[in-house]
Amino acid sequence: MRNMMLLALLLAAVLIPCSEDAIGGALREEARRFPGARITKQQWQTFFDEMRHRRDAMVVREASLTRVFVSREAAVYLFTAKSHPAHPAAVRRALVSHHGKLYVHTSGYYAGDREAFRVWLGRLGEGDRYTLMQAGMRGSY
Repeated sequence: MRNMMLLALLLAAVLIPCSEDAIGGALREEARRFPGARITKQQWQTFFDEMRHRRDAMVVREASLTRVFVSREAAVYLFTAKSHPAHPAAVRRALVSHHGKLYVHTSGYYAGDREAFRVWLGRLGEGDRYTLMQAGMRGSY
């Protein structure tokens, strides 16, 4: 499942028209939605509503997550469903290109269990490393 998400993100970056600045500058230009990782449940809900109603958003619902692909940012936002151990939590993932290497920049917020959120982020990173190794790509994870 994690590998599918990264592949979808990679494909979105390639197939959805966006400028080199959108990919290369994603890390540099990201404005954090909240000052810290810990947020309230209401902030999580507001963030979820804002992102899924964006004009350039493509929303994909799954059993434990809702993915919101945002082409202008070459990014995907992951919002947990009630069945997810880290719920409520949200993660933003974006491809960043630097000196010919691809990086997956991940940032996020949680209103639920901190440890479950930490474990989820760790699993996302493991999936990135595996997928990039399988694709023969070198970068930072």
